[in-house]
Amino acid sequence: MTSHRVLLVANKTASTHQLRQAVRARVAAGQTQFMLLVPSEAPSGTMTFEEAECWHEAEQRVGEVVRELQDLGASVEGKVGANNPYEAVLDQLSAEVFEEVVISIHPVNVWVWLGFDLVSRLRTATNVYVTQLDPAPPPPHGIQGNHVDPDRPVGRY
Repeated sequence: MTSHRVLLVANKTASTHQLRQAVRARVAAGQTQFMLLVPSEAPSGTMTFEEAECWHEAEQRVGEVVRELQDLGASVEGKVGANNPYEAVLDQLSAEVFEEVVISIHPVNVWVWLGFDLVSRLRTATNVYVTQLDPAPPPPHGIQGNHVDPDRPVGRY
């Protein structure tokens, strides 16, 4: 039986519930091998950054998330790609054969990645099935990023 190869493209969403659910569903469906591709994007909201620092952060994320996905029973490898998600995916697709590309977008970066028209451009440029995971809903007032202040009630002030 041949293995179904899936390219997972994520950065800050690499360890989200949506991506884990997508991996679980594909593992349950049969023989699946995954490649986690994390673009080495510059931090949002910054004007200056060190490319080596971005690459290092992406490498750390890859290592952490590969272990998380392996704990789910997934056969997964990971790598860091170019800082432009479109170029990173095309580079990986030219190096290896995949049957599917799964794009996971962070709600804060949704307009940046959609501004690249990432999903449509990949569907046009490749013969690979491209799936976009729905971004998580934005956090309620009082919650910033992954930080929740337990002493600050959520609601109006």
